Amino acid sequence: RESVRELLKHRLFVLTGGPGTGKTHCIKYAVRAWKAADPNVTIRIACFTARAARRAREFVVDDNVRPVTMHSLLGARFGRDGWD
Repeated sequence: RESVRELLKHRLFVLTGGPGTGKTHCIKYAVRAWKAADPNVTIRIACFTARAARRAREFVVDDNVRPVTMHSLLGARFGRDGWD
């Protein structure tokens, strides 16, 4: 509950924790709270790994919420010569 309250106070929030600490669960409830406060809000969730983004998509089913990797959110591309 404390994490969700903090999430709602800021436009940018970094949520960290080890396995099983409830990060995905927190995201689920934070998105619900944001949508209740402003139904037109667009939310981007930046995840460190593709696996984490897929997991977040399982919990967050909303057209205006898109869990993606940090690399794709920043527009980074990996090519023959490395990261662009």
